[in-house]
Amino acid sequence: MNELKWRFPLSSGGEFKGISSGDEETFKEFPFKAFARELLQNSIDVRYSDEEPVRIEFAEFELNKNEIPGIFDYLNALKRCKELWSSKEDYGKIYQDMIDYVECNDVFPCLRISDMNTTGLIGIETTDLEENNYLALVKGTGFSSKKKGVLTGGSKGVGKNASFLLSKLKMVFYSTKTNNSQGTIGVTKLVSGYADDSVSKNRALTQGTGFYSIGEECNPSYDILNIDPNFLDRRMKNGTDVFVIGMQKSDKWDKEIIKEIISSFMVAIKEKSLEVSFNGTEINSNTLPELMELDFLKLDKSIVAQFDILYSETDIHVFDISTELGTCTLYLKAYTKQDEAKATNKCFMVRHPGMFIKANNYANYNISALCKIKDDTLGKTLLSIENPQHTSWQVQRIADPYERKEVKNCIAEIDNQINDYILSVLQSGESIPIDPLGAGDYLPDIDEGNLPTESEGEKSKASNDDVMQTAFKENVTYEKNANEEAEDGKGLQPVEGSAEESGNDVEVPLGHNEKHGGGSHPGTEPKGLKEGDSILFKNAKLKGVRYKVISIDKNVGQIRVVLISPINADNCYLSLNMLDDHNSPTEVQIIEMKNNGVQIESKDKLEFGPFEIKENSKIVLDVKTNINGFFGCEVKIICK
Repeated sequence: MNELKWRFPLSSGGEFKGISSGDEETFKEFPFKAFARELLQNSIDVRYSDEEPVRIEFAEFELNKNEIPGIFDYLNALKRCKELWSSKEDYGKIYQDMIDYVECNDVFPCLRISDMNTTGLIGIETTDLEENNYLALVKGTGFSSKKKGVLTGGSKGVGKNASFLLSKLKMVFYSTKTNNSQGTIGVTKLVSGYADDSVSKNRALTQGTGFYSIGEECNPSYDILNIDPNFLDRRMKNGTDVFVIGMQKSDKWDKEIIKEIISSFMVAIKEKSLEVSFNGTEINSNTLPELMELDFLKLDKSIVAQFDILYSETDIHVFDISTELGTCTLYLKAYTKQDEAKATNKCFMVRHPGMFIKANNYANYNISALCKIKDDTLGKTLLSIENPQHTSWQVQRIADPYERKEVKNCIAEIDNQINDYILSVLQSGESIPIDPLGAGDYLPDIDEGNLPTESEGEKSKASNDDVMQTAFKENVTYEKNANEEAEDGKGLQPVEGSAEESGNDVEVPLGHNEKHGGGSHPGTEPKGLKEGDSILFKNAKLKGVRYKVISIDKNVGQIRVVLISPINADNCYLSLNMLDDHNSPTEVQIIEMKNNGVQIESKDKLEFGPFEIKENSKIVLDVKTNINGFFGCEVKIICK
């Protein structure tokens, strides 16, 4: 009864398992990447001492057939699985291949993954569920245990299945040492099979998963498994060894794993909380600069960008993002026009304990950025809504609608603050001049108030230290709600950026306002001159004016209006209205304004001017308003 052997718990009339397991299917697309990511995450989660890094060793070795624990019991189990599913041709082939693999080979490739400075699998000596890492890893389905610290990487309890994808035998052994105990257990993920070789009509069936264990409850043995002759440290140090039996490799599998280690845990490596040895290759904070010279790493733009952010001593801007759920820190690197090919236009979102989750796109900025999320309420909340692969945050996982909205708003706020800080850094020109995505080809030069000149038929390039551009959006009929983005994406928020030559002409309402707040009268045709108190003026209706409104700094009400007029006019005034969700206008006060860099003085803050516009010339109006934040904006140019 206490014999150590492969045991397969009975189905006992319940469900039985086929080949397609949802937990394993999750990781089939990129098995080596998933394997490395999940193994490292599990080890970092149970770091023992903060004074030393977690150390993880990957090492290949070989086993003779008779050295694999319980291999002949296991072979019989394979045959009973094939027998049960004999009516399914695909099952029969898969299991016959596994049987042939065991019977026709005498030596089997294996992989050992060992961690140091970890707690080991706490709970191996008990069946108590409280903080039982052993049960969660070995026997748990769909849950993970509470581990050391406020926040840990794993949350769904399915990551452990990635190891079985790398074994042709679907066989993994776990051996662990903790402060209080030690032990070993084997696990194999098969389909349901007959429980024995009897010939009775109603033969018992197994659940599919088997354990190399002791007793009917499939308990671990309380010895350390030492099947890699080159590794003897486990008897002296706490931690866990994972042995993958019958390792199946692909071309460049080792490079895939090394690449994933560095890509997913570069922050942990840089901060010296993690170091890895892969078949003798040392990956740590000191060796990473040298490793980055390897072709398969330096050709990966995202890895290079993370490295530049973490290892550069200059040109890195740091910004603390504060939300209602917690704080995170943004690291930003901007690139010159000459180096824009190095920019990823992304922000890498990294959650405690130094694990990369996803990359947010900021496609219109020549930057790379990294956002570190702390082990606070924010980190814990985002962890709870990660998908099983830990590659995205999905607010739909939150059942409560109010909590869902709160978290969604928090994520949006982080995104907004990242976007705003990127914009502010590029505008400030603190580090380097920026010509983002060709804005300089469109906007005129502004040099201490002097207008640009043209030479030999070519327009001069723009100075863009204070200009940012997004991809040009055609002028559209906007939805009425000025505060929320419509389902089709056509909200009333102004574009952050500049305009390009392309796009539709817009007929801007132009005319004379009889009084502040009065409507303009674009339909009024010119009626000649009107005599007043020594002033001659006429109302003009201009058609075909192309313009764009750009948010420069929403925090201080700074916007930019870029326009091209079809006529000359030397007595023009600017009027702005904020549109509410019913498109009702509210006058916006203009605090100050520059026309192509020239300061304009005006007594009237609602019709600001006068200033000149030139036929078919680009006019840049830099305007400071009394409205902070994004708002739907109606632009009027009034010619008097």
